[in-house]
Amino acid sequence: MTETINCLLLSASSSFTGNAEKWLKSTSYSVESAINPTLATVENLLINGDWDIVLIDFLLSTERQNDFSVDDALSTIIHTPFELPTLIIYPPENLEKTLLLIDKGAVDCIRIDELSRLIPVVRREVARARHYGEMAKLQQRHDMLLNAAAEGFWDWDLTTGEMFFSYRWLEMLGYGKNEFTPSFNSWVDLIHPDDLGLYLELWTDYMDGTAQQFRVEYRMRAKTGDYHWVSARGVSVSHQGDEPVYLAGSLNDITDRKQVEQELQCHRERLEEAIAERTAELRSANEQLSRLARLDGLTEIPNRRCLDETLARECSRVSRDGIPLTLLMIDIDFFKQYNDEFGHQEGDTCLKMVAASIRRSMLRPSDLVARYGGEEFVVLLPNTSREGGLKLYERIRDELAELKGVGKRPTVSVGLATVNAGVQITPERLLASVDKVLYQAKGAGRNCLEECAIVQAEVA
Repeated sequence: MTETINCLLLSASSSFTGNAEKWLKSTSYSVESAINPTLATVENLLINGDWDIVLIDFLLSTERQNDFSVDDALSTIIHTPFELPTLIIYPPENLEKTLLLIDKGAVDCIRIDELSRLIPVVRREVARARHYGEMAKLQQRHDMLLNAAAEGFWDWDLTTGEMFFSYRWLEMLGYGKNEFTPSFNSWVDLIHPDDLGLYLELWTDYMDGTAQQFRVEYRMRAKTGDYHWVSARGVSVSHQGDEPVYLAGSLNDITDRKQVEQELQCHRERLEEAIAERTAELRSANEQLSRLARLDGLTEIPNRRCLDETLARECSRVSRDGIPLTLLMIDIDFFKQYNDEFGHQEGDTCLKMVAASIRRSMLRPSDLVARYGGEEFVVLLPNTSREGGLKLYERIRDELAELKGVGKRPTVSVGLATVNAGVQITPERLLASVDKVLYQAKGAGRNCLEECAIVQAEVA
């Protein structure tokens, strides 16, 4: 049987509406669209429609004609009694602003160029909303059963041993008036073996005065052999000295309540699993965003931001831990002419292959190569002397000499700076020093290396 899901689509343009409707209707979902709606239009749609979910075009905030934005639409929906899940569909460049809408009450967001995700996300959020609704109904049913429970009564004359069970008490367990022997032992014989210990413990505590009242929930065997959950209460209504002589109380059948509680517990566990799954998805997405924010989109090596963070840490280690630090700044020779001759697409290929060659030349996980900008790269070598930097330079030259798949093999000019152990230096000063010797290498004819060593006296 096809699942019925009614979708309300609020958009800024007919082209957006057409794309979204195409995906939703491919699964036979019911869709009603409103393009550039007013507040009154949205309120009327919410009141008169039977919606399962609302989808909002992020660009409603930029292309609006009626002064009604995506924030207004979201606020209108979450402040109605309908509690409808709301998705935001956004352009990639508006991710940061879209995440703010998640904080304001939207359940998820989908990029406009990833509408293939629309169907599973809609199905998941509608299922979650319906699950919450089922839990609310079960809770309501649970409360009604508690209020409407009919009680069975009992009393016990301790001086004669005579017990009385009301008709309702017997009826709960399926017995007629003359089908059950009214005695304490007969009562105890019906208690579930797993519950008998608790029952007798609480009964003893009450009888010897340790507890002020007798109250316990347990299972009793009915005439059919099935077990019913019951709640028993008792009070002493007559005393002779310190000893009770007459007891009375009630018995309620709480089987339905227990079943509802078990169902609620199952729903709660499933909800917790769903929340844990969603939390893991968000954590994974955040980790992915964090990783992408530190990578260069073209070469897929660390970017300037990652370099700045790592370089700041390593400069601190030079003086704190007493270890050297070597930095190489690498510039592809005559890259502008390369672009002019072979085209920008080939230029991009060259940048990616040079980045890969440098990365292959590095031997330690702690070493870092980052794209510094344009055709420049920076290699950071913690706890590495000048000699280690020179060896890496030779490996890079060997890798580039074997490079294939480019218009012509590129050469590089390299500036190398080594900070001696114990020197206090800022990242800005180190970058300026290595940049200076890089330009000396370019001035010396390119395809070579120039170097400098930074000692304490130079950083006074």
